[in-house]
Amino acid sequence: MSSTSPTVRLLRRLGILSVPLLAALALAATAAAASETVFATGLNNPRGLEFGPDGKLYVAEGGLGGTLTTTSAQCEQVPPVIGPYTGGFTADIVRFARNGTKTVVASGLPSDQTGPARSFRSGVADVAFVGHRLYALLAGAGCSHGDNIHPTSSCWQNGCRRGVGRN
Repeated sequence: MSSTSPTVRLLRRLGILSVPLLAALALAATAAAASETVFATGLNNPRGLEFGPDGKLYVAEGGLGGTLTTTSAQCEQVPPVIGPYTGGFTADIVRFARNGTKTVVASGLPSDQTGPARSFRSGVADVAFVGHRLYALLAGAGCSHGDNIHPTSSCWQNGCRRGVGRN
Protein backbone atom coordinates (compact mmCIF):
# COMPACT_ATOMS: atom_id res chain seq x y z
CA MET A 1 0.00 0.00 0.00
CA SER A 2 1.40 3.33 -1.07
CA SER A 3 1.49 6.28 1.32
CA THR A 4 1.25 8.71 -1.60
CA SER A 5 -1.99 10.68 -1.71
CA PRO A 6 -4.52 10.05 -4.49
CA THR A 7 -3.98 13.59 -5.77
CA VAL A 8 -0.23 13.10 -6.13
CA ARG A 9 -0.78 9.72 -7.83
CA LEU A 10 -3.22 11.35 -10.26
CA LEU A 11 -0.83 14.20 -11.03
CA ARG A 12 1.99 11.72 -11.67
CA ARG A 13 -0.26 9.59 -13.90
CA LEU A 14 -1.15 12.70 -15.91
CA GLY A 15 2.52 13.54 -16.25
CA ILE A 16 2.40 16.48 -13.86
CA LEU A 17 4.98 16.36 -11.12
CA SER A 18 3.55 18.11 -8.10
CA VAL A 19 6.74 19.40 -6.46
CA PRO A 20 8.25 20.94 -9.62
CA LEU A 21 4.84 22.37 -10.53
CA LEU A 22 4.41 23.98 -7.12
CA ALA A 23 7.97 25.28 -7.20
CA ALA A 24 7.41 26.83 -10.63
CA LEU A 25 4.18 28.47 -9.49
CA ALA A 26 5.85 29.83 -6.35
CA LEU A 27 8.77 31.18 -8.39
CA ALA A 28 6.39 32.86 -10.87
CA ALA A 29 4.41 34.45 -8.03
CA THR A 30 7.62 35.70 -6.39
CA ALA A 31 8.89 37.14 -9.67
CA ALA A 32 5.57 38.91 -10.31
CA ALA A 33 5.54 40.39 -6.80
CA ALA A 34 9.14 41.52 -7.09
CA SER A 35 8.45 43.45 -10.30
CA GLU A 36 5.53 45.54 -8.97
CA THR A 37 6.14 49.25 -8.40
CA VAL A 38 4.01 52.17 -7.29
CA PHE A 39 3.29 54.42 -10.27
CA ALA A 40 1.28 57.24 -8.63
CA THR A 41 0.30 58.42 -5.17
CA GLY A 42 -1.76 61.29 -3.82
CA LEU A 43 -4.85 60.68 -5.98
CA ASN A 44 -8.25 61.70 -4.56
CA ASN A 45 -10.39 58.56 -4.67
CA PRO A 46 -9.24 57.16 -8.03
CA ARG A 47 -11.89 55.27 -9.98
CA GLY A 48 -11.81 54.30 -13.66
CA LEU A 49 -8.58 53.97 -15.63
CA GLU A 50 -8.18 54.12 -19.40
CA PHE A 51 -5.21 54.25 -21.73
CA GLY A 52 -5.85 56.92 -24.34
CA PRO A 53 -5.03 56.80 -28.03
CA ASP A 54 -1.92 58.82 -27.14
CA GLY A 55 -0.68 55.92 -24.96
CA LYS A 56 -1.08 57.91 -21.74
CA LEU A 57 -3.01 56.72 -18.69
CA TYR A 58 -6.20 58.66 -17.82
CA VAL A 59 -7.59 58.39 -14.29
CA ALA A 60 -11.01 59.43 -12.99
CA GLU A 61 -10.72 60.95 -9.51
CA GLY A 62 -13.84 60.90 -7.34
CA GLY A 63 -12.68 63.97 -5.43
CA LEU A 64 -13.19 64.91 -1.81
CA GLY A 65 -16.87 65.84 -1.73
CA GLY A 66 -17.67 69.26 -0.33
CA THR A 67 -19.89 71.29 1.94
CA LEU A 68 -22.79 72.15 -0.40
CA THR A 69 -26.16 70.86 0.80
CA THR A 70 -29.73 70.63 -0.41
CA THR A 71 -32.96 70.26 1.55
CA SER A 72 -36.02 68.04 1.34
CA ALA A 73 -37.90 71.09 0.02
CA GLN A 74 -35.63 71.01 -3.06
CA CYS A 75 -35.61 67.27 -3.69
CA GLU A 76 -35.92 63.87 -2.06
CA GLN A 77 -32.97 63.27 0.25
CA VAL A 78 -30.98 60.11 0.88
CA PRO A 79 -31.93 58.99 4.40
CA PRO A 80 -29.40 58.38 7.21
CA VAL A 81 -27.16 56.35 7.75
CA ILE A 82 -26.01 56.80 4.14
CA GLY A 83 -27.30 60.37 3.77
CA PRO A 84 -27.60 63.18 3.83
CA TYR A 85 -25.04 63.81 1.11
CA THR A 86 -22.94 66.93 0.76
CA GLY A 87 -21.35 68.02 -2.50
CA GLY A 88 -18.68 70.13 -4.05
CA PHE A 89 -16.54 70.49 -7.15
CA THR A 90 -13.37 68.59 -6.26
CA ALA A 91 -13.40 65.72 -8.79
CA ASP A 92 -10.80 65.68 -11.57
CA ILE A 93 -9.59 63.72 -14.57
CA VAL A 94 -5.82 63.38 -14.68
CA ARG A 95 -3.42 62.05 -17.29
CA PHE A 96 -0.09 60.33 -16.68
CA ALA A 97 2.75 60.18 -19.18
CA ARG A 98 4.94 57.08 -19.27
CA ASN A 99 7.53 58.83 -17.07
CA GLY A 100 4.86 59.50 -14.39
CA THR A 101 4.29 63.19 -15.14
CA LYS A 102 0.76 64.09 -14.00
CA THR A 103 -1.41 66.58 -15.90
CA VAL A 104 -4.92 67.66 -14.87
CA VAL A 105 -7.17 67.30 -17.93
CA ALA A 106 -10.44 68.46 -16.33
CA SER A 107 -10.98 69.87 -12.84
CA GLY A 108 -13.78 71.24 -10.70
CA LEU A 109 -16.19 68.43 -11.56
CA PRO A 110 -19.00 67.44 -9.16
CA SER A 111 -18.07 65.30 -6.17
CA ASP A 112 -20.18 64.14 -3.25
CA GLN A 113 -19.82 62.59 0.17
CA THR A 114 -22.20 60.42 2.13
CA GLY A 115 -23.31 61.31 5.64
CA PRO A 116 -20.75 61.55 8.47
CA ALA A 117 -21.38 57.99 9.63
CA ARG A 118 -20.01 56.60 6.35
CA SER A 119 -17.99 59.33 4.56
CA PHE A 120 -17.83 57.55 1.19
CA ARG A 121 -17.01 59.84 -1.73
CA SER A 122 -17.77 59.75 -5.45
CA GLY A 123 -17.43 62.05 -8.41
CA VAL A 124 -16.01 61.11 -11.78
CA ALA A 125 -16.71 57.37 -11.81
CA ASP A 126 -15.08 56.34 -15.08
CA VAL A 127 -13.42 57.58 -18.24
CA ALA A 128 -13.44 56.18 -21.78
CA PHE A 129 -12.40 57.17 -25.27
CA VAL A 130 -14.59 57.04 -28.34
CA GLY A 131 -12.14 57.67 -31.12
CA HIS A 132 -9.97 60.49 -29.82
CA ARG A 133 -12.67 62.07 -27.65
CA LEU A 134 -12.46 61.52 -23.89
CA TYR A 135 -15.77 60.92 -22.09
CA ALA A 136 -16.40 60.86 -18.34
CA LEU A 137 -19.20 59.35 -16.29
CA LEU A 138 -20.16 61.67 -13.45
CA ALA A 139 -21.63 59.93 -10.43
CA GLY A 140 -21.15 62.61 -7.77
CA ALA A 141 -23.87 65.06 -8.68
CA GLY A 142 -27.58 65.67 -8.49
CA CYS A 143 -29.87 67.33 -6.00
CA SER A 144 -30.01 64.43 -3.56
CA HIS A 145 -26.20 64.48 -3.50
CA GLY A 146 -25.82 68.10 -2.41
CA ASP A 147 -25.83 69.65 -5.91
CA ASN A 148 -29.17 70.99 -7.11
CA ILE A 149 -27.74 72.44 -10.33
CA HIS A 150 -25.85 69.65 -12.11
CA PRO A 151 -27.39 66.25 -12.81
CA THR A 152 -25.48 62.99 -12.73
CA SER A 153 -24.43 62.70 -16.36
CA SER A 154 -21.60 62.25 -18.79
CA CYS A 155 -19.40 64.84 -20.41
CA TRP A 156 -16.38 65.02 -22.65
CA GLN A 157 -13.01 66.70 -22.74
CA ASN A 158 -13.37 70.44 -23.37
CA GLY A 159 -17.14 69.91 -22.95
CA CYS A 160 -17.35 69.67 -19.18
CA ARG A 161 -18.46 72.68 -17.24
CA ARG A 162 -19.32 71.87 -13.65
CA GLY A 163 -20.57 68.47 -14.82
CA VAL A 164 -22.71 69.51 -17.77
CA GLY A 165 -21.81 68.23 -21.24
CA ARG A 166 -22.06 70.65 -24.16
CA ASN A 167 -22.32 70.00 -27.89
